[in-house]
Amino acid sequence: MLAAPLAVDGGIIPAGTRVSSQMIFLNKEDGVSGILTHTRVTWTFDGVVLGTMSDAPGALEGASTSILGAAVTTYPAPFANRGMEGADTLSVSGNTVTVGMVVTQPGDWIRVVTAAVPEPTTFFVWAGLGLCVTAGRRRRR
Repeated sequence: MLAAPLAVDGGIIPAGTRVSSQMIFLNKEDGVSGILTHTRVTWTFDGVVLGTMSDAPGALEGASTSILGAAVTTYPAPFANRGMEGADTLSVSGNTVTVGMVVTQPGDWIRVVTAAVPEPTTFFVWAGLGLCVTAGRRRRR
């Protein structure tokens, strides 16, 4: 749950929102020269996409690392041409992100923030609790 508002491309996700965070990293194989072009690569997430962090220097994504980053992962500091730049494209529709990029070393990062989806175990616990409450009310009647 976000303790404070979170800046994303073109807006803010308000504090109190339950989110999940995923990192998309596009790169080319070490030792391969030139550029790598990704055309209409699509990712589908469990939750609805609430925002992306894809600004060219990676400032938004870098600023979110302390909030959304994995504790055991070392993230590089933001640098020029880290996110979307030039003719790169990114579109969001519901729970799908589609990207077109030209990638050079050291690669490009995009953080995707989605609405949190309850884990199946949590769902069953709450559903079971709901059934118990309903059964208890019927029994009283």
